[in-house]
Order: sequence, then C-alpha cells, then structure tokens
Amino acid sequence: RLIPDFIINRHLQKQYSGTMQANILNVDIKGITALTQALMSQSHAGVEPLTDTVNSLFTPAIEAIESRGGFVSGFAGDAFTAVFPLVQESDFASLVYDPDAAILTAALSIRDSVIAQGGQVTEFGEFELEVRIGAASGEINWRIIETGSQAVYWFYGPGLENAVLAQGLAQTNEVIVDKQLCEKPGLTFGKCLESVSGFCLLSEVQCPAEAVHNEPSAIPQTAFIPESVLSLS
Repeated sequence: RLIPDFIINRHLQKQYSGTMQANILNVDIKGITALTQALMSQSHAGVEPLTDTVNSLFTPAIEAIESRGGFVSGFAGDAFTAVFPLVQESDFASLVYDPDAAILTAALSIRDSVIAQGGQVTEFGEFELEVRIGAASGEINWRIIETGSQAVYWFYGPGLENAVLAQGLAQTNEVIVDKQLCEKPGLTFGKCLESVSGFCLLSEVQCPAEAVHNEPSAIPQTAFIPESVLSLS
C-alpha cells in the first residue's frame, strides 16, 4: 500500500489532525540513488534490474515493519520513516503487543536484510549498499489537508525528529536508539555513544517480537492517489 491505513481511516472519519505517542524508525539505505541513476541511464534495459533490486530491498523491510504493528509513514530519497503506535487499533490490538520489541526487532531485521544484499551485481556494474537506522520514542503529530481532488498528509514532531537524529549518528549498518528506548527493559545495547548523551548502539533484542502476517487492507486510496496511478502495474 502507498498510503497508511492509519491516515485513510482518519480521513474517512473526517479527522484531519492529531497527536499520538509512538515509536519511530528512520531508515536510510545509502547507495540507492546512485544505483537508480546508473540503471535508469541505460533506458529500458535498466528498468528490470532496478525493479528487482528495489523490490528485494524494500519488500522485506516493509514486511518487517507491517508484520510487527508498524506502518511506513513516508519516503524521502534513500530514506523512509515508519511509525509503531504505542496503542494499537488494528488486528494487533488483540495480541500481546510490545511496541518496543516490535520496532527494534524490525530494525535489526531490516539491517540484516540490507547487509545480506549489500553487494549488488548487475550487467551494468557493481553497487555497494549500506544502511543506517535510527529509532526513537516520543510524541508524533499527523495532519491531512484537502487540496482539490486529492488529499495530502504528513507526520512531524519531536519523536520523528529524534529518530532522524539517531539515524544521523549511525555508522554503516548500525542501529542507534534514543534515550527513552535505551532505558526500556529487555533490550541489549552494545555501547552508549560517548560524544552524544542519550543514544545507544543496539546489539540485540532479548525477546524479539514475532511477525504476524495479515491480509492487505481493501480500503481505497483514491482520496490520496488518482485511480490512474493506482492502476499502473
């Protein structure tokens, strides 16, 4: 899905803004832009390998998030952000849902997936990909605006800003976590960052969150994306 069910449901309920407590993940897969530019320069010949590479990277990442109660809130270049609400309203509400284990298990899953695919070899060259991930807990705001025939939405707030800050502190293939998540029990961190107080390097999750696979929602997205775009294969 291109639009989160969270946003579509709010739009259907005519709720156009709000605030919630959530865990937020910011993921930056470096090398995607260079790979895209190189393959697209090959015209039609580069489309298939580019599609295969993008799918192999982003499909497992999105599944790691959505199968643990989160949703992708937006993409920006090589990076994307995901939100794990502290209070669930979906199928996860009936489960024993631990949003802290959920976000960090997803983060490590994404990290491991990108590491496994870091060396991309195509007929047009070899490309190195790496990932940097930041995770934070805090307040996040959302807003929807009607703009004629289509609506637009965005997320913002201190929780998201801290996730982006944490990601900016990460080195190659690291997951950096902010103070609020560092202090939660049941998590194992490799070290605290000496230069920046309140951030830690995540090594493992002692009790990882299991993936729960749900059927995709059938809620229409046409309020945000034209049908002509959605129908493209």
